[in-house]
Amino acid sequence: MSVDVDSLISNVIGAAGNVAQNEGSKALSYIQRVFENEKETLKGLCDARLAGEINDAVFDQELDREKAVLEGELLTARIMSKAGIQKAVNAAMDVLRNSIRSLL
Repeated sequence: MSVDVDSLISNVIGAAGNVAQNEGSKALSYIQRVFENEKETLKGLCDARLAGEINDAVFDQELDREKAVLEGELLTARIMSKAGIQKAVNAAMDVLRNSIRSLL
């Protein structure tokens, strides 16, 4: 049986792209949520510094603390991205494998 390899590869790429797009939007939503959750804290720090309620040293110390919090939270996004990549590759290989097997 003959197969149009170009078409098959296009289907493989499409499957990977669809999954990657879906998984990427999940990670992006998570990142946006993380920053949204920290928004009030960051705003409070900025307001306090601008009002002279805290000095540069305290401001920098608090920003470093917030940075550590954000980095910790964003490690989850990294894990989500890695899982999304794995799902995209799995989808692509499933399309390829199933297409070839259906021709045998």
